[in-house]
Amino acid sequence: MTTQAPLRAAIIPVTPFQQNCSLIWCTKTMKGALVDPGGELDKLKDAVGRAGVSLEKILITHGHADHCGQAGMLAQELGVSARTVHRDIDALRGLGAVIDGAAGFGFTLIEDATLPPLGFKDDELEALVLGLREVQQIADPDLAKAAGAALRKLQARLPERQSNRLKHAILSARKFRSPEIPGIKVADLRRATWEERTIAFDYADAQGAQTHRRVDPLGITYMDSSTVLIAFCHLRQGFRVFRLDRMQALELTEDSFRPRRVPMLRDAIEGLRADNYARAEPRTSPD
Repeated sequence: MTTQAPLRAAIIPVTPFQQNCSLIWCTKTMKGALVDPGGELDKLKDAVGRAGVSLEKILITHGHADHCGQAGMLAQELGVSARTVHRDIDALRGLGAVIDGAAGFGFTLIEDATLPPLGFKDDELEALVLGLREVQQIADPDLAKAAGAALRKLQARLPERQSNRLKHAILSARKFRSPEIPGIKVADLRRATWEERTIAFDYADAQGAQTHRRVDPLGITYMDSSTVLIAFCHLRQGFRVFRLDRMQALELTEDSFRPRRVPMLRDAIEGLRADNYARAEPRTSPD
């Protein structure tokens, strides 16, 4: 049986100099500290949140700007203290951290050997980069921003050679025609779909006829020129496809259709294929 290490560590490159800020934490209490937060506060806060760590302090090894440039601002924003690391080195080593160096020369925290590196072949990595860059081009603003954050996280966690390969990737994605702008906040629609909550909205068909719809959202599909929702429509009592750019006034209700989304989506796709809905352009009449 594998025993969990009492202390974990992750390295987060920040600033244009790619200075290594370190996040260290106790695996029992999940309390931790950031070492040398030189910049990119949003990136650091995101790393702390993803690790599920309760940040208690900020540690500074020395006074170079790329190591402590924004430590004070981060400490004030998170309500924690910032201090030099010297008095904590022995305690950290006692907990199992591998730390090179000595006072007067500087310290280096070796990344936790118990954390396995991400293992991707080069072509797998290029596929991920291309896919995420495609999302940045076609998705709603929230999802496009998330794709950019995912790329940065991936680069920070990869071995150095592949991190450089990602940074200077030869593949990219460009759209000469942007998808139609959704009339709703797509992040709310995604949340309702995951939570399997019935939604209500106003809808205009291709002729401009207005209806109020109440549907069970099942899945979202990004197409060449528009983004569509596959749903069960309470008004039509059947599966329908709705273009997001024709939806307005989205409301998330408290009515749940859990746990039927997955089988309903399977039935919807089969039905849409049978009715020739799998073409590039969704049916726009009467919906």
